[in-house]
Amino acid sequence: VGTSNLMLAIWPNHTLESLEIGKARYAIERMNPEDLIVSSGFDWTAYVSHFCRECRTVNAISIAQSFSRQEQDKVKTILWERIYHTWEQGGRVYALEYLGVPQHATWNWDTWITPYTGLVYEDFAEFEMIVAWRFEDEIVWEIIPKP
Repeated sequence: VGTSNLMLAIWPNHTLESLEIGKARYAIERMNPEDLIVSSGFDWTAYVSHFCRECRTVNAISIAQSFSRQEQDKVKTILWERIYHTWEQGGRVYALEYLGVPQHATWNWDTWITPYTGLVYEDFAEFEMIVAWRFEDEIVWEIIPKP
């Protein structure tokens, strides 16, 4: 039993790259140091800084943890400041799939993003979203300012 556990569970998990790390490496190959990836919470974007010190990510949950629920409006303010600053510096802004696709609104927005950050899907309506790249079953969007 011990050998089976080692060979079937432990060894592969310690010698094979996880899908999440693979997503982070794939993103890094497509990013420039002045670019930014926006996410709502704790996902593969957390690995980006482990492999690329210059690459920048921000997640709304981390911002929200600095404030009380009564101060959730600050999450959007800080997030928008980082997005616009990135554009001013000549960088591109990317967002994970659930920020750009309304089909995910029910689960991600209603049960996760809005209650913890105060952000709503309509907040992103002021931007255009185009597909930047795909990895496996996930789409990463480029956020573009509307003209």
